[in-house]
Amino acid sequence: MAFASGPTWWLLRLGIGQDYWAGMLPGQLMTGLGVGLILPTLSALVGSALPAHQWGSGSSLINTARQAGSVLGVALLVSVIGTHTTGRPEELDALRAGWVLLAASAAVAAVLAAALTVVERRGAALSTGPPAYTLEGPRTTNGGS
Repeated sequence: MAFASGPTWWLLRLGIGQDYWAGMLPGQLMTGLGVGLILPTLSALVGSALPAHQWGSGSSLINTARQAGSVLGVALLVSVIGTHTTGRPEELDALRAGWVLLAASAAVAAVLAAALTVVERRGAALSTGPPAYTLEGPRTTNGGS
């Protein structure tokens, strides 16, 4: 949601007047905070979810997904805003449409992440039975034979 707050700030604060310090900069700081919070979290998740011998593969997969997402996101944003803007006041509506796209996609991603977290935690809570392996070896259900 930190990322989504940046474009939302721009929607609420930016207009045809020049206002970098109170209009543009706070939104940039919020989007930067959002990206800065998610990238190390994803890396830590890969490190904790995979065995040590698969960390390299997991890290490369996360970086590949991040790059592909960036490319697709920029392409979608350019398709909404347009390929050529000159800063004229009549182009503000196109920029606003792009900010709406950014805020909405970030909010949808945050809701999906929260839903996946709830599902994962419920699944973990339901599977708190005895471990499949003990110090003596695999657990059997038919009395050890």
